[in-house]
Amino acid sequence: MENSSFGRLISVLTSPGKTFESIRERPTWLVAFLAICLVSVAVGFIAHQRTDYRELMETKMTESGNEVDEDVLDQIVSAQENIGAYLIPVTVPLFIGGFVALLALIYWFGGKLTGAEPSFKQMYSMAMYSGAPGIVAALLQAIVLFPKEVLSYTQTATRNYLPAANLGFLAPDGASTKLISLLVGLDFFVIWGTILTFIGLKVVGRMSSTVAFAMAALIFLAGLGLRVAFA
Repeated sequence: MENSSFGRLISVLTSPGKTFESIRERPTWLVAFLAICLVSVAVGFIAHQRTDYRELMETKMTESGNEVDEDVLDQIVSAQENIGAYLIPVTVPLFIGGFVALLALIYWFGGKLTGAEPSFKQMYSMAMYSGAPGIVAALLQAIVLFPKEVLSYTQTATRNYLPAANLGFLAPDGASTKLISLLVGLDFFVIWGTILTFIGLKVVGRMSSTVAFAMAALIFLAGLGLRVAFA
């Protein structure tokens, strides 16, 4: 199963060692890229249709101390409601492809610095398939989101579409959006992907356990920091 591009989407979750060995020998990425894009776009559409953009923008402007100008707010809300749906299938693939390319570049450069000799293509394939837990998460998010009519401000602002998978429930009443976003970032599927990255860096990149752990942990912490910063 780990020798086919489709099979790797499953085998990387069940037998990552063998799958990453296969990826080292024959790095591929297109099928994983398309699968991640498909489920991400689907969740994006569902969330977009259930987002109250007026409440979202009003609350954000109030929290930042800015005066709410109704005319400006109307324009922003109208643009988000009418244009947002058309942008999702364009921006999501561009973001995913570019983000994974940045990760692959970091992994490739880190490997070179530490004496490993991975190719960029190997690191790109490894990084793409390490995102397989995100496919599972997106499918569950779609199931959870679909019956809802409107998402709450906190759900939208922190992108907490699957509460059962993270520590967001530990946030006390009245907690700031950034604190909630931090706890939401401590997510089962993100941690699962980080573990796969650690294994992939060892197997595909032939990096030591120390280097692989350090790089996977740094990327996890950087992602957590960005999530909080933009909450």
